Amino acid sequence: MNLGPKSEHPNSESIYGMAIFPILFGLFASVSPTTSAIGFWLLGLYIFLCSIIALFGKKKELHYYVPPRVIYMIIQIDVAAICIIVLYWRSVSRNLFLLLSLTFLMVIVAYIGSRFSKIINQELRAPKTGIGKGIYAFGSVGAGIAGISGYVIGQGSPSAVIISILYVFMLAIVLMFHAQWLFIKEPYWRPE
Repeated sequence: MNLGPKSEHPNSESIYGMAIFPILFGLFASVSPTTSAIGFWLLGLYIFLCSIIALFGKKKELHYYVPPRVIYMIIQIDVAAICIIVLYWRSVSRNLFLLLSLTFLMVIVAYIGSRFSKIINQELRAPKTGIGKGIYAFGSVGAGIAGISGYVIGQGSPSAVIISILYVFMLAIVLMFHAQWLFIKEPYWRPE
């Protein structure tokens, strides 16, 4: 089986740590606004599956290959996004239309990310347009701005506002991670 180029980077195994994001968001979705036994059961099942995948991946050294690594990252981010959708849905209103709309929007964003992966990766790695340079500038001070914004927004804001902002940021992350499909199709691609 050809898995593409092998890269024996010493930190390659750290990819399995990405499971912490869906696990944390799944935990939040299971306890907010009320505790959900089904949520905890699904979370336990997910942790078990991630453990099996990590053990299998380490045994077969899949983390050294680009395609399995990219697929694993995308799955973790998608599951985290679904957990945020469930958290939003459970916190705001348990309206089925809202749940389907948020999920549909995530699927559209994921499709756009994979469909326009070269353009997105070009702007992420070597921005040429104003939008790409703006995102790059925002990203360079992003942690500080995010911390200050989180503090200001969290002071008395309703949870729906905070979760809405989290959902929008998660859509951007889904877009960026789905753009990484490019490295499955063209493992040696580099920005211009």
